[in-house]
Amino acid sequence: MWALGVTIYYALTGQAPFWAETTAAILTAIKFRNPPEPRDGGPLASLVLQMLRKRPEDRPEPATVTAILAGVASQVDRPGGQSYRTGPQPHTEQRAATWTPQEQQPRQRASAQAACPEPRVTALSGLPVLTQAQVVGGMRPDQAADELLALARQDAARIINRCDHAVGGSLLSAIAISGEPPTGKQDAQERAAAARKIVQMLPPERRGSLLDHMSSVALAAVLAVPSAAETLRIVDRAETATLVGALSEMPRHQAALLVMAMDVGRAAELLRQVPAARVADILRNVLPASRREELLSRLPDKFRAAVRRYLSE
Repeated sequence: MWALGVTIYYALTGQAPFWAETTAAILTAIKFRNPPEPRDGGPLASLVLQMLRKRPEDRPEPATVTAILAGVASQVDRPGGQSYRTGPQPHTEQRAATWTPQEQQPRQRASAQAACPEPRVTALSGLPVLTQAQVVGGMRPDQAADELLALARQDAARIINRCDHAVGGSLLSAIAISGEPPTGKQDAQERAAAARKIVQMLPPERRGSLLDHMSSVALAAVLAVPSAAETLRIVDRAETATLVGALSEMPRHQAALLVMAMDVGRAAELLRQVPAARVADILRNVLPASRREELLSRLPDKFRAAVRRYLSE
């Protein structure tokens, strides 16, 4: 896998990924240095860097590589009009310099492209949707999430819809919550909003099953929206255990909004399975007081007494 990655890298750039002046320097580069991403490599740019990862277990599966290579080979041209068949020009002598293909396009076409930029080309670009689902299923969830986030939300939803429940739920979780610490509150909100948008685009009959395979923390982030009615539409087919986990992780005011928007019987059924201290936190934000009392009245006696003790603190 690594050797094939070296070969593809050279074909894309005209330069070995770990080229150096001496053998010792080359070996050091192979062990410690990551090569720069090939320019104009299209979907192969991301793939080849994955193939050149230091640890074999971090490299993509052969089926993933095969699917991406087959998809690229089936395309005549990239969206910009340049063939994927890039590489060094004949008689190239300078090994240390990266060869950058020159696009031969009419001036009129170039100006039109400047006014309307191309969408980002990724490892999934141009592949049939079933192949795309196979590719992301073979990636680590965080890698797959990055690829899906580079696509239009509708395209990402279409791919996730073709994955099995466990894979689809894992991908939605990775989209909603990055494996890396967020760069800020806005970054975390944007990821949650992207996951929420994708969930909303899924067919209703699939939505509940995929939510059931999301982590509670990720699902709570997806459900943290101002509109309780919107939240209800998202979770209308989710299992009870899924909603209990979400209520346990959501901000308490958001959890209260969801409880208030639900049928009182359904809400009480969920609250019975949430720790009493958490139920008290949620009910403090439930208005009007008559709604809070109605929910309390539907809880088992001993559990209701425990909740009231926390409410009185």
